[in-house]
Amino acid sequence: MKCPDCGQVLNQVEVEELDKSFRCDNCGGFWMQGWVINRVSTGQMKTLEKNSNSVTTPAVRKCPVDGTEMSKPREGESFPAQLGLVKCPQCNMWWVPGNDLFELAQAYKAKKDYQMFWNKPAEWTAWAMPVVTVLLLTLGVAGGVYMVRYRQQAGIITADSGIISFAAVYTGQGQATVSFKSQQEVKFIEYRQENAVEWLPAPVILTGKLYITRLSGLTEGGSYEIRIGDKIFRLLTVVAQPN
Repeated sequence: MKCPDCGQVLNQVEVEELDKSFRCDNCGGFWMQGWVINRVSTGQMKTLEKNSNSVTTPAVRKCPVDGTEMSKPREGESFPAQLGLVKCPQCNMWWVPGNDLFELAQAYKAKKDYQMFWNKPAEWTAWAMPVVTVLLLTLGVAGGVYMVRYRQQAGIITADSGIISFAAVYTGQGQATVSFKSQQEVKFIEYRQENAVEWLPAPVILTGKLYITRLSGLTEGGSYEIRIGDKIFRLLTVVAQPN
């Protein structure tokens, strides 16, 4: 794959721990999935070097995979105005140019510190996940191995962790907010449409004592299962009507 900014070859790199991202050694830009950006925004980023080269930004950025013209974040995906992140509408991968990933991490840390200092957890949860993530796993043996890797290494608990205060609220437009408390550290939960074969992982963040995540790509009027350790909760994707 070639860099959409300078045309150099993109090399594989780990930004978090379990991701398969790519970076341009010339201009420093990153090619990654949305859930990785969410993890970076919550402080889960490995130590990486900033880039010192200067590259002219092209008028149109095209996806390194299929050549589709990439676009700015959609409604519901929030980033600092000065950052130039774009996304491919076909594969849902993200291009984060130059040193924007480092600036994103710094901006969200500052905003989180502000919210926590002023004791505004409700506002923090509203913007904690900048990317609306739809994580698709390959079916078959490869998908199964990938899920095992997540369960063993990514903090998906496999025993009763004392889950309490669980709440799942469908907010419409295929999105839901999930929150809970746990006696063990949790990095990911799993979810799937009822009777589906594959479980999908969703990264969570810890705000105070409450774990929070946002699910997207849900089907209106559907029934979903949410698995945390050995406990399974259910979510109906129906918008509550006012009385």
